Amino acid sequence: MTDIETQSPLSGAAVTQTLGEVGESCRRCGVELASDQRYCVNCGERRAEARVEYRELLGPSAAAPLAAGAAAASAQSPPPREEARAISPLGAAVAIGLLLLAVLLGAVIGKGSSSDQQPVLVGAGAGAAAAVGSALADGWSGEDAWTVELESFTKEGANVAAINQAKADASANGATDVGILDSDNYASLDAGAWVVYSGVYATKAAATKAAKELSGDFPDAKVIEVSTTADGGGGGTDDAGAAGGGAAEDPALQDLQNASPEDYSKKSKKLPDEVGTGGAPPPTDNKAPGGGSEGTVIK
Repeated sequence: MTDIETQSPLSGAAVTQTLGEVGESCRRCGVELASDQRYCVNCGERRAEARVEYRELLGPSAAAPLAAGAAAASAQSPPPREEARAISPLGAAVAIGLLLLAVLLGAVIGKGSSSDQQPVLVGAGAGAAAAVGSALADGWSGEDAWTVELESFTKEGANVAAINQAKADASANGATDVGILDSDNYASLDAGAWVVYSGVYATKAAATKAAKELSGDFPDAKVIEVSTTADGGGGGTDDAGAAGGGAAEDPALQDLQNASPEDYSKKSKKLPDEVGTGGAPPPTDNKAPGGGSEGTVIK
């Protein structure tokens, strides 16, 4: 034990008080105390009596309540801990990281709670493409026809909000009958795309005329044929007015068209020397040989 001498404020005589042993810990928080500490500077727990004798100054009537309060406080004090636990640098770093992660998640969830925000699905693979497909609808009428493609979006990594915005912008910039179609539903189109289109036309000539009118505001506009068959079927007439897009009339060619990739090469070798492809024959060339010059005609 360490004895500390103090002077009584009433008598002036030296009073010796015992505070505790050297290196003794606080009974509340476990922090090591100095030999002359009367209370813990970490948690405020009292270690010894007050330096000034308040009981004598206040008189006998106040001594009893003070003593009772001190006894109650001592009874409620928790038992001393063996040692204070320190937070390691690794633990502090993990705690800070978790706090930052919680803040970021809160910000993302807060932004996504807006009622007027359109769903944005970004990702790769079949799962993301299927999710986008559930948010978009193929607006094509289903008939074989021609149209003007204004913009195309690859399904892999497609963004629903961007596709819908492109459709809205097209209508705002003067395109008519704007819609969205799924190229996977039509054999005449390249698979794996969402197409923003304008108009439905029975002939390629009509679609070409519409594309020229839109080219000023839509420089990437192009004419496409939308058909459920690979060789087309919405053909009507092309720009020259000739019949277009029909299937081959020769049975050998029809059989070849329906062949699988494995059988295509074998059946191609067995085709007759002459086959009919259908359609109108080319115009007859009645001009003189040599293009009107005096050149020699090689036979």
